[in-house]
Amino acid sequence: LTCNCQLSRKLKVICIHFSGLQYVDLMVCPCAPAALQLLCMGYFPCAPLGPTLAVSLQLLSLVRQLFMWMPPNTLAWCESFEAYLAVMGYRMDTKVCVPSFMLPPQFLVKHGS
Repeated sequence: LTCNCQLSRKLKVICIHFSGLQYVDLMVCPCAPAALQLLCMGYFPCAPLGPTLAVSLQLLSLVRQLFMWMPPNTLAWCESFEAYLAVMGYRMDTKVCVPSFMLPPQFLVKHGS
């Protein structure tokens, strides 16, 4: 989608996908709007006119699936997400501990007791 009309201008868009961020320069005009160009590239624009951020349709599909099937148990959600990432070729090397201020009082132990 390119056009040689006099109304074209350059637009820099940050595209988010599984492997990170990618900066894309688009030439946009009324004949070739940024939203249409981004959709053709597999990204969903975060604004209808002059978007500066777009998200991969694949990533949005994952998020939609996760939240459709998300259990109330966050540990189950984390395990499911880790399993999904493993299928995609990613591996979690460490587990992050929950900060003590987020734990219910029955899980807190006073030091020196």
